Amino acid sequence: DTTCAAADRLLSRLAEADLARLVAIYENMKPKDAARLLSAQPTAIVIDLMDRMRERNAAPILAEMDAAKVTDLTRGLADRRRLPGDRAPATLEPRAAAAGT
Repeated sequence: DTTCAAADRLLSRLAEADLARLVAIYENMKPKDAARLLSAQPTAIVIDLMDRMRERNAAPILAEMDAAKVTDLTRGLADRRRLPGDRAPATLEPRAAAAGT
């Protein structure tokens, strides 16, 4: 139905515009502040934001983040580039496995 498709396209454009605004906000922060705030966000959201950032702005932010979070982000960004059938199966995080979860 065309009304539903048009509504979906509108929502998609609005979501993309919201992400673009957030990227601009984080890119204009001091890297240490952006890293602190982004580290508290779910990895999937940070991946969406980092994927839209310019490399020269993302690099100093990543440099200020915890190594474990950067590892998760790197894996997530790399997996995003693969086709679903090429992705490695999900495994327990090393920290979760060590904790016995």
